[in-house]
Amino acid sequence: MKPTTSANAEAPREYFFPLTPRAVQLRKTARPDSDRYYIYLPTRWLPERTIVAVHGTSRGAREQANELARLADQHHAIVIAPLFDEYRFPDYQRLGRQGLGERADRALQRVITDVEQTLGTALTPFSIFGFSGGGQFAHRYALANPNHIRRAVIAAAGWFTLPDEIEAFPKGTGPCDRLADLRFDLDGLLEIPILVVASILDTTRDATLRRRKQLNKTQGRNRLERARRWVRAMRRAARARGLDPRCRFRSMTHSNHDFVAAVRSDHLDGLIFDYFYDTASKSQP
Repeated sequence: MKPTTSANAEAPREYFFPLTPRAVQLRKTARPDSDRYYIYLPTRWLPERTIVAVHGTSRGAREQANELARLADQHHAIVIAPLFDEYRFPDYQRLGRQGLGERADRALQRVITDVEQTLGTALTPFSIFGFSGGGQFAHRYALANPNHIRRAVIAAAGWFTLPDEIEAFPKGTGPCDRLADLRFDLDGLLEIPILVVASILDTTRDATLRRRKQLNKTQGRNRLERARRWVRAMRRAARARGLDPRCRFRSMTHSNHDFVAAVRSDHLDGLIFDYFYDTASKSQP
């Protein structure tokens, strides 16, 4: 049976509605924060199989929850898709620097706590997936909170924080004055198994892609090139520290820069679940 989105899911009275298995539901945390998120709960679920799915700048949290719900039952996985609206979280891709809206990392932590309290069990560490701007958030959240993350899939990210402890965040992993309470843990990030995904067709330099001269020089001119370069940089950084590289690249071949197309044409959903939960995938470096 195909998962469904709850009727009248946008209505405030349903935010605190009891979780219904096999339905994508919109909920929010308690006031004053009222952070919104979509959640899909299979009939049978395992707390260690929690996936946080983070949208791009189109804010397609619901479509991510809907698409990933198709395989969630099979894998007994909970899907949580936070909604970082443009008004409150304009800088969510970079966690929410001072003066640029609210902190998206803290909002995600409140969402996780809300679900844990509802289900009566711990969900951390969890696996995280991000597409486009969500991929930017996901790897930066893991950099700041590596102990929260089991595995990560970063898809179609526009640019990356390089494993450079001299350069300040978000360009590198050094301290950031506008996130004064955070210290970024590059060693912790390098220990997380990370799969970076980009399409060989995702080479258009569209309006949403950051195209500054220095960024083009250090990371590449398009998303595909930037993904490949970041993986190489992460693998070099791991070897320099005597660690086994745990970051690798996988290309898609049929879709461009579109999440639903990546699911329908390149089976991105299957790739995500296989990487998180398939035994053979876990054995690969």
